[in-house]
Amino acid sequence: MLRQPDVWRGIPLALCVGTLLGAGASLSKRLVSRTDPMALAGALYGGAALGLTVATVLVAGHDDQRCSLAWETVER
Repeated sequence: MLRQPDVWRGIPLALCVGTLLGAGASLSKRLVSRTDPMALAGALYGGAALGLTVATVLVAGHDDQRCSLAWETVER
């Protein structure tokens, strides 16, 4: 039996994402005028890779049952 999504957990996450997006846009606007485009792209991709790595490590040990349920629904 599949669980219903926890909507209340997503609301603060969405607000954080919106805040970070707004702050990131302002910061990148300042960086673009001072930084070489290749260095800026490398920093942005490196930061994204680091963030995804941390998120994957934090989530990997948490919810093994939920992940297996997701795969079971795909196989059907």
